[in-house]
Amino acid sequence: MQNELIYTASKLFPTFEHWQSFQELANSRDAIMESWFIDATSKIRRHFIETLPPEWDCEPWGNPNRDTRWFLRDFGPDSLTVCYSYYYRLDLKLHNSQNFSAPLITQSLKKGDYQPIYRAFDRIDIRFNWGSELIEQSNFKFNIATDGNLSPLDLAWHAFHRMDQFVDQAVAKIERFTNNPEVSDLIRRLNQAAQDEARSQKVG
Repeated sequence: MQNELIYTASKLFPTFEHWQSFQELANSRDAIMESWFIDATSKIRRHFIETLPPEWDCEPWGNPNRDTRWFLRDFGPDSLTVCYSYYYRLDLKLHNSQNFSAPLITQSLKKGDYQPIYRAFDRIDIRFNWGSELIEQSNFKFNIATDGNLSPLDLAWHAFHRMDQFVDQAVAKIERFTNNPEVSDLIRRLNQAAQDEARSQKVG
């Protein structure tokens, strides 16, 4: 295997200029990866600006070039939201545990009443960890071997070179929450109860 890599590298970089160009690209890998998400993220946000139900709103957060959160207007962006974070990881996430009781949300989500929220995800990869309640990670499909488990680098390439496919999937994941009245009502109920609990604790 090592001999094959050496042979391949010698063909790919036959001159010192080729080798220098490769090093420049390698050193710029992270910047390239970030830039490849920008246009797709803008397209996703434009879609929701035009189509979101009136009770929902969205805004950039975290890394503003790619991270977006969707929240019920009555509770604002600090509440329990649906969001994309860390290279399009889909999270159900509370953003301010001072104004909303995080333990109440976590315990409530462990009850059967909230199963429709779970079903709004294509799958659940992580529960009650990494600062989020529920997480679906790297679950995009482009008819490649790593479908459903793409690295950030691979996802970035597809977000740029197969933008329509990426955007369609990203939009569909969010609309399973925002366009589902039952799920929206359950998120509303969680936010209201968590807000009431946080207020009562401050008074107490």
